[in-house]
Formats: sequence, structure tokens, C-alpha cells
Amino acid sequence: MIHHRGVAYYPEFWPPERWDEDIRLMKEARMNLVRIGEFAWTAMEPAEGTFTLDWLHTVVGKLQKEKINVLLCTPTAAPPIWLTRTYPETLAVRRGGQRVAHGSRRHYCPTNATFRRHSARVTEKLATEFAPYDNVIAWQLDNELGPECTFCFCNDCSAAFRRWCRDRYVTLDALNAAWQTRFWSMDFTEWDQVGLGIMPHANYGGDGFSGRNGYPSIEFDIRRFFSDTFVDFAAHQTQILRRLHPGSMVGTNMMGPLFQSIDYYKMAELFDYVADDLYFDLGTMSVDVLAMDVFRGMAPPKPFWITETGSAGLTHQKGPYPKQLRAWAFSALAHGCKAHIFFRWRTCLAGHEQDLQGILEHSGLPSYRYRAVKDLFTELAALEKPLASLPLPAPEVAFINSFESVIAYDTTVIGRSVRYMPHHCETHQHFFDRNVQVDYIPPGRDLSPYKLVVLPTICLVTDDLARRLRAFVNAGGVVLATPQLATRDANNNYVPRVAPDGLQDVFGLHVDSHNYLENACEADQTLATPVQTMVAETPAVQCLQGPSGLCERYMEDLVLTTASPLAVYRDNLYASRPAAAVNPFGHGEAFYLGAFLDKTLTGHIIDLALTRAGVKQGPRTDPWVEVLTVGDFTVAINHSRTTTRVTMPTGKPLVGEVKDGVTTLEAYDVCVVKRKYKENPS
Repeated sequence: MIHHRGVAYYPEFWPPERWDEDIRLMKEARMNLVRIGEFAWTAMEPAEGTFTLDWLHTVVGKLQKEKINVLLCTPTAAPPIWLTRTYPETLAVRRGGQRVAHGSRRHYCPTNATFRRHSARVTEKLATEFAPYDNVIAWQLDNELGPECTFCFCNDCSAAFRRWCRDRYVTLDALNAAWQTRFWSMDFTEWDQVGLGIMPHANYGGDGFSGRNGYPSIEFDIRRFFSDTFVDFAAHQTQILRRLHPGSMVGTNMMGPLFQSIDYYKMAELFDYVADDLYFDLGTMSVDVLAMDVFRGMAPPKPFWITETGSAGLTHQKGPYPKQLRAWAFSALAHGCKAHIFFRWRTCLAGHEQDLQGILEHSGLPSYRYRAVKDLFTELAALEKPLASLPLPAPEVAFINSFESVIAYDTTVIGRSVRYMPHHCETHQHFFDRNVQVDYIPPGRDLSPYKLVVLPTICLVTDDLARRLRAFVNAGGVVLATPQLATRDANNNYVPRVAPDGLQDVFGLHVDSHNYLENACEADQTLATPVQTMVAETPAVQCLQGPSGLCERYMEDLVLTTASPLAVYRDNLYASRPAAAVNPFGHGEAFYLGAFLDKTLTGHIIDLALTRAGVKQGPRTDPWVEVLTVGDFTVAINHSRTTTRVTMPTGKPLVGEVKDGVTTLEAYDVCVVKRKYKENPS
């Protein structure tokens, strides 16, 4: 159940005489949590060592009087100009050597000792001053940690990377072996040669966010280092807050669905809650659900919060209908969310986000967005007791989500048509469409609670994961893998063996060769001269007992040993060769897709895998209709404008109406039924 109903509030931007009215409207809208402070460093400390916190004490005190809790933020996402002018070394440096200018946010170097000192001081001051307030129940570190301006390539970061490499590899021989530096004479002979400024990507232009023109193994470790750097920065503030405000919850607002800059699984270990800034208009509804599946499963049993969501469009574009806010919130509730916090309270008059609409208009007057939020939060508050026993989802399907596979694809020189996140989104939507709930779990998580494990383009498979996958299938589990499984080693080099490396017996096959499908080889095609005229080919594929269709982007030539073919290529280089297969192994089965198949073909094989795993599909509904069974509750949500009908189980309707076992859902309607319902004898 959603316990925290909140909003991001920026009292420092508005005159003090307005605060009472804002708090009155918040209370009237049944808000019980307000997030404050993540960009207020200048208002808190206008000059070095000079703190002006009276305004914040006043606001927190007024909220306490109205029994509204506070999620207080450290303000380090927006370093003030007195800091960056006095200590320019605190500003981040782009890969080409240019130091970023003041005037954005998160423009700092996270390793710089001076910035760390100032960050610690303001965090300590806030914790000391506001720990005594009973209504300051939680802290948010910074804001959306990551390289908003750039990863930092300054001398401090370069030296830190060198230390990181020495800690990891100990000797240069081990480093050179891990990176396989013999290509293009990249061997390092002294430790002072190792750093961020000499990597080959810098010679190809660009800022170096992705590193896709660099040396993949080196770029891969650079990305690991940057992730560890942000985790360490978060740990620095977390330790201060734990020491000075014990008992409060500490976390930060993350971004999804699959963030490419920080290993959130590592970062979440620091925290008491796991939070996502989820703007539902940034993705399709299935992608929004993917994000909720990711963050709910990031660090169980730590609660999953949505720390930012919109009451309007994220940009100046058309916003949602009021009932859509309700549909999104009930989806969040059903997927395990415990806090639903809108961004922002009032649309700002100036600055970078002056067109990012808040709950209130620029005028400060409540309009239809305020009424929609008020109606939603009033309903959620009334449902706290009826839904008190709503448990977390308990899916029978798990997707493996590998941060190292994410950055492996993001630092690869070729094959850019194959991208980790779009493929996960496409694959996840099949389960969304079938109303099959899933968990997203890291590679080290226990597999035993699940019947089906999905491995979407997991190109890095550790020995430990391979061992546990083998045991899972042998014990009766089912795995479903898509192309490029176990093709690279722990340092983003290709393995000198056939794929899937270490799992050939489980899948009963190996990959003999592969091809990306952009073709420049025909007489009228060219890679470069006079102009590029490559054609993205789509070979035909036929399921042996099912539909026909196409594959896209990439295909593999599968050599089957003990596996049986499920589909074959009908034309192109691998005509008549297997495109997908299934293998019995122990008491379970392993499905392998050797190509990125179209929606019809992929859906057919997913249906087979679900059936073999004994996973019951939810009701087939009209598009964009969710039906989730969570414990004794069934939640049906229509995310479309088209009226639909959904069969509901016998029980007590808590939200919506059910007639003759069917609920009729108008546009964006919701129905919640509690099964095994017993009337209160009193």
C-alpha cells in the first residue's frame, strides 16, 4: 500500500507569506510527506561557512504542526557559485580537458577533496539542526546522482582511477592481461601511464559519455570506476546521516528503467529505501511497469518509493487526463510502491524548468491538476485500512539484469543496432501483454523462488551465474535466453571459445558464427563511397510448429548437439539452419533464441517457455489493460481511452464495480477486488 503521499516543495523560491497557504492546500489534498531542499544550497549557505537556515526551520516547523512529514535533501546537486568560483577545481572536466562552467546542476567532480569537504559540512549542519524534528523521517542524498554534465576526467579523477586499477589488478602484468592491451601497442609499462586522459577515445572526438570509439576493455573499467565513484560519494553522505540522525531513513532518487551510469544494486545496499523518479509519460506503460519491477526488486525487503512523478507532462507537452494519474498510481500500488511523490508543487517562474508544470499553476492557484491529485490522495488515504494486507507481488518469472552487460554494450565499438535497454523493453512487453508479473534481479540473486528465468542479451556470464543457472535448470527450472549470451569475459573482451560460454551443455548447442544484418555487400550498396547505402536486412524465419516471421538486427548460426530446433531461417546466409531451439537438461529445459525475432515469433516462443515452466498467464485483455493478482487482491487497470471488460474473481469490490463477475472499465478506470472477503461481524 502507498503510505507516503507527497510532493516536492521549493519554499526558498516563494515568499514566506505564501507558505501557510501552500501547507493548507497540501493538507487539504491529504499529503503527508513533503520533499525539500535538494537545490537549496545557496539559500542554506549563501557564503562559505555562513548558514541561513531559519527559513527551513520555519517551514519544517509549520509542516510538523500540521502532522506532515519531511523528506529532507542534501543540497549538493547544485553547488553555489561562491564555491565553484573560489574553488574551480571542484568543477568537473570533460574528456577533452575543458572544465565545465557554473550554471547547471551536478557540475561537480565527485572525487575532489575540496568538494567532498564542503559536501560533508553542509550535510553535517543539516543533520545536526534537523534531526530533533520528529517529522523529518527520511533523507534524500543529492539528486539523481550521475554524469548530468559529464563524467569527470580531471587530474583528481585520473589519479583515483589509477588507484582503483592498482587495487583491482595489483600488477601491471595483470592489468595488461585483463585489458588485452597488445592490440595497437596499448601495453602499459609504468603505473603513471594509467589514467583517464590517455585513452584512445579522446583521439576520436566527442565528450566520451559512451566510450564507443575507445578500447572496449579499458572503457569498460572506466565505467566501472565512475560507478564506484558515485557509490562512494553517496556512502560519504550516508555515513554522516547515520551518525548524526540515527533512526531516519536514508536513500536517494534514482532513474530508470535501466540506468547506464551507476550500478544501482551496489548503491542500494547503502540505503533504507529504494527510489525511482518515474515520469509515466517518458515510457510506454509496459516500460513504466518494467521500471517498477526493477526498483521493487533492487534491494528487498527495503521499500520501493517513487520520489518524482508528474501531475502534468514532463516537458511543456500535453499532460495526462486526471484519471490517468489515478491509473498510474494504482499500477504503482499494485507493483509494490510505498511512496508516491509528485514533482513539483508549483510551476516555477524562472530557470531551466519554468515550463515543467507543477500541481499548481504559475499563479499559485489550484486548477484541475490540484483537484486530480487531491482526489487521488483522498482515495488512497481512505484505502489504507482496506488495503493494509496487500502484499508485495510474488512473481514466478525473473529477468536477469546485469549492470556489467549494460556497460559492455555501451562501450562496444561495433554492433550498435543491438542495444541492451531497448531489447529488455521489447522482451518485457510480452510479459506485460500476457499479464504475467516479473521480478528484475541482479545476477547474484537466488533463482530458486522462480519457475522461469529470462536472460536478455546477458553477454557477461560469470562462472557463479553459469553454475547456478545449470543447477536451476537441472532442478526443474526453465531458462529463456536471447542472442549473444555469454560471449564476453569479465573485462569486456570476447571469449576465445564458442558461445554460450560455459553453458553449451545446458542449452544443447553452440554458436558457430554470427552476422549483424546491415548489408553493404550488394552491387548497389556501400559502407561509405560515394554515400552510405547499407540496407538492414530482415531474414525470414519459420517456427516448426507455429508462425512465420522475420528476424532483425543480428542472427546466429546455431549448431545443435542435444537441443531440438524450434524455428529455422528460411533465407539469407543461414537458410535452413536453426534460429531458435529448446534443450532438455536434467529436470528442466533451456530455450535459446539465436536471433532478434519479431514480436509474433518471440511471443510464440515465450508462450512455449511459460507453458513448459508451469507459469499461468493472466487473462488476455485488450491492449494496455493490466490485471494483477497480488495476494488476495486482484487489480484491473485500463490504461487506454477505450472501454474494456475484464472478468474478475469472486470477492468484495473495494474500488469500482463488478456485475456478474465482470467489471466494465471506462477510459483509465480501476477495479480492485479482495478475494476471501469476510464481512465484519460487528
